[in-house]
Amino acid sequence: MANYFRVTSTPNWSIYQYHVTFNPELEGVRFKRATLHAHRERLGVHIFDGAALYTIQLLGQEVIELPPVPRRSDGTLIHITVKFIKELSPRDSVVLSILGIQIRKAMRVLDFVQLNEYYYDKHASQAVPNHNLEVWPGFATAIHQHEESALLCADLVFKILRQESVLDQLRTFANRNRNTYREDAERELIGCIVMTRYNNRTYKIDEIDWNKNPSETFQMKNEAKSFIEYYRDHWNIQLQDHQQPLLLSKPKRRDINRGMTTPYLLVPELCLMTGISEETRNTFSIMKDIATHTRVGPEGRVARLGQFINRMLNEPRITDEMTGWGLSFNRDLVTFPGRILPPEKILQAEGKVQFSYDQQSADWTKEMRSNKLMQSVTISNWAMLSTHREMNLASEFQKTLQRVCPPMGIRLAQPDLVPVASDRVHDYMHALDSVSRRDLQLVVVIVSNNKKDRYDAIKKHCCIDYPGRHLILLLSK
Repeated sequence: MANYFRVTSTPNWSIYQYHVTFNPELEGVRFKRATLHAHRERLGVHIFDGAALYTIQLLGQEVIELPPVPRRSDGTLIHITVKFIKELSPRDSVVLSILGIQIRKAMRVLDFVQLNEYYYDKHASQAVPNHNLEVWPGFATAIHQHEESALLCADLVFKILRQESVLDQLRTFANRNRNTYREDAERELIGCIVMTRYNNRTYKIDEIDWNKNPSETFQMKNEAKSFIEYYRDHWNIQLQDHQQPLLLSKPKRRDINRGMTTPYLLVPELCLMTGISEETRNTFSIMKDIATHTRVGPEGRVARLGQFINRMLNEPRITDEMTGWGLSFNRDLVTFPGRILPPEKILQAEGKVQFSYDQQSADWTKEMRSNKLMQSVTISNWAMLSTHREMNLASEFQKTLQRVCPPMGIRLAQPDLVPVASDRVHDYMHALDSVSRRDLQLVVVIVSNNKKDRYDAIKKHCCIDYPGRHLILLLSK
């Protein structure tokens, strides 16, 4: 049995593609869809992705000027132009992509929330008691043509949200150490993904602007508004902390394509942390509690996928739309004959040692650590770079290596421990310069977080400027 549903029928007639433009231009697919929805009777069954319109009926002329629609916010008339592009046959590969859009549209009808590329059921969220965490179940879907027919692939995904805002995190850092809380906050928060609770959108924190707060103003419809006024008037939210800094999130590629070049400014109080911190990831009790919600066995997965397809096919708004497209699905998962292959034999110690492993766990690390490798080397000249703050941990890591390497036949000398002044990119480059001109077999660089600019700079230095064997380790706290 596989996590696929058979597509029992697909459109057997042509699909027409049009390009839609709005004047004045609208920002956001949601506003464009809402405006175009006023002409749903004229357009018939259709799919609209923000620019391209797909419909099963020929609208007539090459270029159609639809009656203007008043914008809900200020009454401005929005003129809509629909231009014919081409006719697609039922066997065109684009048709499957269109059907994939139809599946995502069905998930929006079910009131699923899109976070990045997947859809999650916020109404089925489950709290993780005592840990301020919440698990949102969701589904990843895709339609592809296989050997005999088109299949809908569906799989379970989960989004972990913390029931604490970025402002809560900032206050925790400030209470822990007022002198270093800004550095601590930047180290822990930059690169994290947050969700704004008023519209369920996700953003990446690229910077914290300590010089700005919600009293800052910005231009909106020819008037200056502060963030305090904006959230009060548009979202009915009263901000409690007027001195909190603002978060900066660089626009994504699709935002840049539609003309958005300036970073988004986010209010920490309204941003929920997503994912789990390294501290949480390394806490066994918390991860065990999370696993009770995210590790679903085969029977549970089959049951949840069955509930998903039945929920979708029992919703009249979805089935009516699919019938219009000539689309239908089998309610049962695809089944096929299978076989279990025996586990491979693992050879070590020049082939003199042979062992197998438990297929259920697929773990052979214990046996590997106690036997020599097929071929090993002596590492006698190497360096390890770390900031002063993490130097003790680097030393402990080096001692662990020297304990576990000899049984595997690896002879490891004492490394040259090179301190890095701080976790700034410039200081790492300075430390790397000091060791790059030496004939080293290996350079190990320890970093405290996954800041992309620093990682890219280290990789460029070690791969292009001074090529050599290197390893970048992310510190686990």
